[in-house]
Amino acid sequence: MPRAEFFAHFGILHVRAFFDAGTCERLREEIRGAVGEAATILRAGAKEVDEEVRKVTGTDVSPTVQALVADRLTAITPDLERHFGVTLSGYEEPSFLRYRAGDFYVAHRDVLDDPGDAAWLRPRKVSVVVFLNEPGETLDPPGYGGGLLTFAGLLDDPKLRAVGVPLVAETGLLVAFRSDMLHAVTPVTHGERYTIVTWFYQ
Repeated sequence: MPRAEFFAHFGILHVRAFFDAGTCERLREEIRGAVGEAATILRAGAKEVDEEVRKVTGTDVSPTVQALVADRLTAITPDLERHFGVTLSGYEEPSFLRYRAGDFYVAHRDVLDDPGDAAWLRPRKVSVVVFLNEPGETLDPPGYGGGLLTFAGLLDDPKLRAVGVPLVAETGLLVAFRSDMLHAVTPVTHGERYTIVTWFYQ
């Protein structure tokens, strides 16, 4: 499977050690101990739970952790603007996600065009995922199986455009991509996958 460098050919930005290993461990512990509920999707302008489309737990972390993440995201905003050639005015409140065995997210885009959809979705320009752990056969150090972030529409061959190309996650790795890129998370097979996601807008 290709590592982050491969995806640079398709305009996807990556930053290794966006969080160091110790911070990732702290964030995983925070998410693991936080109150959680099923993450939602947006459909016809309303948030709803649909575990046929997205099955993952969103968690409520402490204000201290929220501030830590906010500071780092604010600091990287100029780099995102330069890379994607856009002016960004802010980002949505980050989601702190815990994928357990069987959890997934079907192929989707982070922008919607239906007039009935929530207006605040349309300005999304850049999607960001930060991996807090990485795949592994064992759970110590914390690893997981499956849970691959995959991108579709990258290959020129029309017969292959729907094929998802998986990215190899690394602890502390940030990846950023245009919000209209088709992407998915394959089902987790074992362990728990921890990520932070947010969306920058103009």
